[in-house]
Amino acid sequence: GGGGGGGVVDEASSVKLASRLRVVFLLAFFSSIGICGYLFEEHSLNIFLLGQHSHFGLLQTDSSYRWLADTYGHAWQTKNSASELSHAFMNGMYNPTHARFGPYAAGALLACNVVLAQASAKTNAASGKMGGWSIMSLILSAMALGNLAVPCVPAADEAPLEAQIFATAALRQLSAASAALLLYRALVGSAHAWDSPVIRAVLSFRPLSLVGAVSYPSYLLHFRILEYLNFNGYAMPPPLCDHEARGASCNPTDEAAAWVAYMGRLFVMGALLSLAVSTVFHLTVERPLVAAFRPESKAKRG
Repeated sequence: GGGGGGGVVDEASSVKLASRLRVVFLLAFFSSIGICGYLFEEHSLNIFLLGQHSHFGLLQTDSSYRWLADTYGHAWQTKNSASELSHAFMNGMYNPTHARFGPYAAGALLACNVVLAQASAKTNAASGKMGGWSIMSLILSAMALGNLAVPCVPAADEAPLEAQIFATAALRQLSAASAALLLYRALVGSAHAWDSPVIRAVLSFRPLSLVGAVSYPSYLLHFRILEYLNFNGYAMPPPLCDHEARGASCNPTDEAAAWVAYMGRLFVMGALLSLAVSTVFHLTVERPLVAAFRPESKAKRG
């Protein structure tokens, strides 16, 4: 009897805490959009401008020349026209914590909402049809997946300033929120109106579950692994075509094909190496630490 009462108290406390934290993280999420919007500068801190150069150049290639040179002492042998832009963006928008915490707030909101949903008495019958919310969830989920493969913006493209501000200030946060919504629909439980058996089945697919188990260490390690592959000759970018010096001898088709092949090599090698290293980290560091700090582990030690 006493154990059951303790469980009710614990659940009530968890629900109360999740309700309060949800407000905090919701404010943090929208604050992050506001901060990025405030930092936006049309001619420097503008992700749309970076998109007019090679897509991966945002971090590793020609548009990051100065940042790479200053940070790693790496010297490119090709001309670069976007080093100042990338240097400003990396130091002003990409690296600072105050410009990057929005997606973390979305993940925290997901955790709070799952706790509240699982503790609620909502059922499919009581909550009615999802209607427009269902359509919105599909759009946001597709946006999260599509954001992984956004192509370069044509250099001659002139988007409205409002669109440039939106892309810089909110695209990352909304992509994270859409992925969180997809996960929410898989975690709330079959009795909840937002439950999606299809999404739950897809995300329960064994290979995806294994990747999910090592996703956090992979997040921590993958960028350093990509840098290692780039700067140690395993997946070096191809030289950029100097159109001013070589003129017609520069073949844009050949240059594009070389970059596609390079990205393929880097993606495959980076993914395999990241998963391997992350698995070791998960088994030797993450899982033992999580087990050590679980309440039941503390109770046994007590």
